[in-house]
Amino acid sequence: MWSATGRELFFLNGDAVMAANVERSAGFSTTRPKVLFRRKRSGSRGGSYAVAPDGRFLMIEDLSTPQSDQPVTVVLNWLQNARARLPLR
Repeated sequence: MWSATGRELFFLNGDAVMAANVERSAGFSTTRPKVLFRRKRSGSRGGSYAVAPDGRFLMIEDLSTPQSDQPVTVVLNWLQNARARLPLR
């Protein structure tokens, strides 16, 4: 994926998000790629990404397989419960 300026190219390499500077004034050349950060998952089903004009990344991970066995707790009517426990003014 290209940066907003067109001077940097971002790509995935396993679990790493990489970047290389691009020079297009005399043909096409790149600097040696550098690792920007590592993702928790890798591989072809490891997710997708987008780069904002300011250089921030949006990572979309494939969560088709659970990563942990942590239970999920859903609290219903929490606002009414909180009001009942707070002193009235």
